Amino acid sequence: MSRERMNRRAFLGTSVTTMGAASLATSPMLSSNSPAVAGDDGSVAPPPEPGGAEREMPCGTIGKVQISRLILGSNLMGGYAHSRDLAYVGPLMRAYNTEEKIMETLALAEAEGINTISQGDTAVIKKYNEQHGGRLQQLAPLHVDVNHDPQQIRDAVRATVDQGPVAIYVFGHDSDQLVRAERADLIATAVQYVRDEGLPAGVGGHSLHVVLECEKHQIAPDFYFKTFHRDNYWSRILTEHRDEYCWYQGASSDPGHYHDNMWCMDPERTAEVMRDVSAAWIAFKVLAAGAIPPQMGFSYALRRGADFIVVGMFDFQVRENAELVRQTLQALKQRDRPWRA
Repeated sequence: MSRERMNRRAFLGTSVTTMGAASLATSPMLSSNSPAVAGDDGSVAPPPEPGGAEREMPCGTIGKVQISRLILGSNLMGGYAHSRDLAYVGPLMRAYNTEEKIMETLALAEAEGINTISQGDTAVIKKYNEQHGGRLQQLAPLHVDVNHDPQQIRDAVRATVDQGPVAIYVFGHDSDQLVRAERADLIATAVQYVRDEGLPAGVGGHSLHVVLECEKHQIAPDFYFKTFHRDNYWSRILTEHRDEYCWYQGASSDPGHYHDNMWCMDPERTAEVMRDVSAAWIAFKVLAAGAIPPQMGFSYALRRGADFIVVGMFDFQVRENAELVRQTLQALKQRDRPWRA
């Protein structure tokens, strides 16, 4: 491949064709025969029609930033598989997602109107934008430790701003730990420092307690970055074994307990709480790390109140998943929560 700068359209033309049509037709996440939209009652709409490149994706606005309703997740690119007890999956993902393959995936996402990636490798995103004419935006996580003082938080914010993101949120793992330690004040400090830098400020979290504490203390972030998925899939934790912070207690070898298999302990309660929250809601883990079919997971999250969904995708899944989100939004007649972005 030439070392000369090429735009995104040319990059797609020279790289994506090598994937082969068969890979798109046999996506494990959504086959060409999958329904486009499905409700909890099993009702479906016609399957999406294939389309051309450079298509639009509905967007929402947080602060002054326009963000596609479908946001590209980056876990798969780094090999963070959340694969229950399948030990080979993480190495397989890392072997498949070479830098070139990641570049292809980013180009495909932009061609489908996806303009934002969550987390991701900042250097790779910058390289993609500079060398392939991309304009992909990044939502960057901010790491805040329970032992950080205000100056350390300010320094962390400035270092993150220097990476060039369009919005910053306190990393979900860190927010969980801060709330557990009764240090929501550090979350408030981080949110304020991000705003001081002129960027939308968010708060991530796996635990619903993070949202509850932020609302209780009137921290009022611009957005929450909160897990949300239905809980009727086979590998879920049984109700009697659920613990709000099970992610930090180690995996169990007993069936029905936590084993890297659940990230929203109470989706009904989460939807109920978020209904009254005025901040935008970016929902992640909406497919429970691949356990829920997209036609079910997308519809559930968007109908129950999420303003945006973050979805990790391989290159061969991008087109159909993007079309599925468009179809889902078009067919969405009512939501449990007003749009907040």
